[in-house]
Amino acid sequence: MSRYRPAASRAAWMAFATLVVAGGSARPAHAQGKNKKGEDQTTCQVDDRGAVELTSAQLFLQKATDPKTDTTDRTKALKQAIGALTPNEGRIKNEVGQAYMLGEALALWAAQPGAPLSGPRRTFGFREKPDEPIDVLAFTDSLFTRVQKDKPDCATYLGQLRQQPYVPLVNAAIQALNAGKIDSAEALAKQSLEIYRKSPYAYNVLAGVAVRRNDYTAAAKNYQTVLDLSATDTSLARLKSAAFYNLAVVTQSEAEAAKGSDKKALQDSSLVLWRAYAAANPADANGKAGLAHALQVGGDTLSAAALTSDMAANPTKYTDVQVFQAAISAAHDNRQAEALRLFKAGLTINPYFRDALAYVGGAYGTAGQADSLFPVARRLLEVDPSNPDTYQLIAYAFQMRLHADKDPTAKKADQDTLLYYFTKFKNAPVKVTVTKFSHDGDKLTLGGTVQNLTDTPKTWPIKFEFLDKTGKVIATQDVPPLTVDPKGSKDFTVTVQQAGIAAFKYEPLQ
Repeated sequence: MSRYRPAASRAAWMAFATLVVAGGSARPAHAQGKNKKGEDQTTCQVDDRGAVELTSAQLFLQKATDPKTDTTDRTKALKQAIGALTPNEGRIKNEVGQAYMLGEALALWAAQPGAPLSGPRRTFGFREKPDEPIDVLAFTDSLFTRVQKDKPDCATYLGQLRQQPYVPLVNAAIQALNAGKIDSAEALAKQSLEIYRKSPYAYNVLAGVAVRRNDYTAAAKNYQTVLDLSATDTSLARLKSAAFYNLAVVTQSEAEAAKGSDKKALQDSSLVLWRAYAAANPADANGKAGLAHALQVGGDTLSAAALTSDMAANPTKYTDVQVFQAAISAAHDNRQAEALRLFKAGLTINPYFRDALAYVGGAYGTAGQADSLFPVARRLLEVDPSNPDTYQLIAYAFQMRLHADKDPTAKKADQDTLLYYFTKFKNAPVKVTVTKFSHDGDKLTLGGTVQNLTDTPKTWPIKFEFLDKTGKVIATQDVPPLTVDPKGSKDFTVTVQQAGIAAFKYEPLQ
């Protein structure tokens, strides 16, 4: 039997935070502020008088914004307000006042759950050119732009009105992205930007969409916009930090995919970003791992190793995920000795993590350290019993011990056990490969593939148990029976909502 060799794997660094935007406010006649003495002062003055159209629309808008008005009557009142304002659209004495009130009515319309945002003008109450199509958000944007040009002091209040439809749209985009509905997320985010472009959230969604499509150039552009728009807002510190990290990640990915002179320029940009992120977030082990990877790719192996040395020496200062991510990154960069130290360190925090057990076990096998390999291989078999590679690893452990046996009885026992595990490896009917173990808060998503190694169709259910760091089962989830064609494979995904999940195991597939 040939020497066992561990397979390297790569970290998935990209972080996708669930973001929620606060809602809008009821309609005031004018936006009010306070002067230095605490006295009320008008900050947005638009003359909403001077035409019967405006007087009528005011009454309907007051009804539409009354908290006592139900959804049906609110929709009706908004259509009436739009109708009152549009028999002479753009041709009344007070055109700015008309644009202001019409934009307000349309913004409130668009903020209603499920309200149509395009269609014939009559759908929304327009009395002029009722059969022509209209995009409500684009038209509202043009109205508010017209008002702000004439009344620049109204920028803040108009921004509040713009956010009335923006907020539900961008939240729907975030929910779609988190649910993996990429096309819907993109469409909703772009739609929200028709009416409001000064918030970073829609751009963060578009960056996430681009990442899912491996379009790192578009992702980098949108993450940079997130940073620009959140630069001075302390309430957006978490979003800004995540965008900063992700910008470094996608720039590194761009560099690794590039060729020629672009590759060097992008790699230099990536290193600058990682250095800046690590300096701004010195306690973030993921930032250290990212910087170490960038240094390694750039040829500075000594600096790369120095960055993660503290993680290997003092793993309890970090989370198991941080240590394991650094280990996987080191393995990907072919820093195998460092990866092994980090995987071993991570196992002192979380001794049931499958990838760490496989990597450390493979390293012990390669080094010929049978005594160290046995406990690791047995635990690996406990958590990953339907992966033939596990049986190969155990067989190799017995092969090493067999060569060292002096007692004939022990030698015979080890020979028989070696053959038992090697046969299970060679004749395995199925192979389970877990390729995803991803946390989003307390939500854990696990995915992988079931491969049928036989010549007949097979059906298997999979019963997963989810473990905390002590190995205690804290949640369970079954994969419905999968029928797999001969020599074929099928993917599976399960999710579970439970805090504290650190590892998994499953019952052997029969």
